[in-house]
Amino acid sequence: MTNRAAGEIYPPGSTFKLVTAAAALESGGFQPNTMVDTPAKLTLPGTKTQLPNETQCGDGQQSLDRALQLSCNTAFANVAIKLGSDTLRQQAQKFGWDFQLTDVNGVAARFPAKLDAAQTGLSGIGQYDVASNPLHMAMVAAGIANNGKVMTPYVVQTVRAPDLTTITTTKPKELSQAMSAANAQKLQGMMVNVVNSGTGTNAQINGVTVGGKTGTAQTTADKPPYAWFTSFAEKNNRKIAVAVFVESANVPRSEVGGNVVAAPIAKSVIQALL
Repeated sequence: MTNRAAGEIYPPGSTFKLVTAAAALESGGFQPNTMVDTPAKLTLPGTKTQLPNETQCGDGQQSLDRALQLSCNTAFANVAIKLGSDTLRQQAQKFGWDFQLTDVNGVAARFPAKLDAAQTGLSGIGQYDVASNPLHMAMVAAGIANNGKVMTPYVVQTVRAPDLTTITTTKPKELSQAMSAANAQKLQGMMVNVVNSGTGTNAQINGVTVGGKTGTAQTTADKPPYAWFTSFAEKNNRKIAVAVFVESANVPRSEVGGNVVAAPIAKSVIQALL
């Protein structure tokens, strides 16, 4: 009976790269075609720890757009380090981090208060002490699809009397403008590219525009990774956002991945709703 959708928090893994990408675009120093360093392994500042890529990102540079498509760890760690922890934290808060989701009995997503450069790099790819839940990650996708406007989630739309007359109606409420409409539209295109030609191809649906981001979040050595996929979809002016979180896929550890495990579930949900 655990409320995994809103009442528990987990490392979001690479789905958090959407927040890092948003911060990069909002900073004014990045565009989707801006080239970023993507070494095969990145030695985190002040440490001997090497952060590898889990996908084939080359050993040089990729555009920010292509780095999101390929989910390049070293690229987004480098971007996060360049932006700094304060910028990253502020962007996360605009997407609902630290916001208590009271209407759904939820808990606030967590972003660390103090970070050094190495921790900032790890946080930029949704690791270290960053934590979120499926509802928050759906809010991120929805906010991007909504031209940067993040809405406060609610469950009950209308309360009616026994004779079906309306007693109360919930009015949609804006939580924040997480990013400009122009930058949100750029990130929408980047998410569509993830599904069309990146790590999220298993979410493709004929005749439906789908944008998404995969995530495979490391937990502990004795537990398999978490599989994530957060997305938006549009067909005939109908728009929805879907986030999928799989805590235990019951497959070998090496086979756990957002595209393999979570994206097909999102695809099925989108097909059912649209």
